[in-house]
Amino acid sequence: MKKAFLLLGAGSLLALTSCRKDIGRFDGSTNPLESHEQVVEYHIPTYDAAYPPRFPFLFKKIYDPSGKTVKEIDCSFWDVQSPSQLFLDEFYHTLKVEQKGRMVYLINTQLTKENTPDTVARITLNNQGRPESCAASPALDPDAASKPAVTEYYTYKNDRVTLVKSVYNGEIPSTHPQPFTYTIVDTVHYDNVGNPISFLGNSYQYDYTKKPKQQFYCDDFMGGDEPFFLLEYLGYFPEVTCPVNLRTHVATLIFSGDLTNHQFDSKGRLISYDFYAPITITWK
Repeated sequence: MKKAFLLLGAGSLLALTSCRKDIGRFDGSTNPLESHEQVVEYHIPTYDAAYPPRFPFLFKKIYDPSGKTVKEIDCSFWDVQSPSQLFLDEFYHTLKVEQKGRMVYLINTQLTKENTPDTVARITLNNQGRPESCAASPALDPDAASKPAVTEYYTYKNDRVTLVKSVYNGEIPSTHPQPFTYTIVDTVHYDNVGNPISFLGNSYQYDYTKKPKQQFYCDDFMGGDEPFFLLEYLGYFPEVTCPVNLRTHVATLIFSGDLTNHQFDSKGRLISYDFYAPITITWK
C-alpha cells in the first residue's frame, strides 16, 4: 500500500506578491492553460544519455495551432529508480488536456485494451479557477501494489494552497480481494513572507536578500501526491512553484543539495539553475 509522509501544521501566510501577479490572480480572469506567463518545458537532463536526444523529464507541453492553449502534456514524476522503468505506463504519460467549463480532463493518448480513451484525471475548478479536487485513476499511482484510485481535495488560505487531502479507494489483491479506503492529509508550510518551506518530506531554503520577478521550481521527490504535482506542471499552484525569494537549497528523503548558478532572461524569468545537473526552464 502506498505510503505518504504527513507534515501537519499551519504556516504563516501573507498576501500575494508581485510574482503571483505575473502568473495570475486566479479570480477567473486568468486561465493557467492559456496564460502568457507559463512554463512550456521544465527539463532535468537525468535521462538524456539513456534516451537521446532529449527526453521530456519532468514535462513538456504542446499547444493548439494558435499557440494559445495547452492541448497536451508529456510528463513523468521524479520517483523513477532506473531508465528501464521510464517508459512504463506507471511513470510516463502523454495526456490530452481538455477543458469544459469548470472541468479539466486529462486523457491518455494511448487507447485502452477496449479501444477507448482512458481519462487519467478529472480536475474540478472553483469559481476563482483554482482546483477544488482532482480525481485520478490508478495510472497516476506507480508505487502501490494495490493500484488505488485517488481523489485529492485542496484547501486554501489567503489564496495559497495549504492542505492536500488524498482519499484512496482500491482492493487489496488476493484470492478474495478486499476493498479499502483510507485518507492522508499533507500540509504545505510557508514562511512569514510566503515562501513554501516544506511539503511531503521535501524542504526548501532561500536567499532572503533576492526577490526575482518570476521563478519556477519543481525539485521535489515525488513519491506521493502525483495529481498535485501534475497540477503544478499545468500552472495551478504558482504560490508553490514560484516562491517570493531565490531558492538556494532543497532537501528530500532521498537527495538534497544546493541550487546554484541561477540564470534569468531579459524579462526577469528564471531559465536555468544547477541542482546536480543544469535544469532548464522554457517559458511561453
